[in-house]
Amino acid sequence: MNTIDVLSKISGQSKETVKSIWEEVKENHKKLDACPGPHKFTIPFRSSGELIRDWSCELCGGHISSSDKSWYEKGLNHGSSTLQKE
Repeated sequence: MNTIDVLSKISGQSKETVKSIWEEVKENHKKLDACPGPHKFTIPFRSSGELIRDWSCELCGGHISSSDKSWYEKGLNHGSSTLQKE
């Protein structure tokens, strides 16, 4: 049994749906990896309510979760403050 079979079985989704989702994930990672950066996650991507939202980068079109956005921005702030002290 391969990964697609396992994910299909445990999720209840068809193998084709699981493959499609995986292709979307790979394409998104390609966009994020190719971004000239730093990312500018300013565009709401998907929203399943006001508390849960994904964000798209205005430079590359890649998207991440709100939690990932928060940690990314904290990393940028910490990194820039470290550089300013040196």
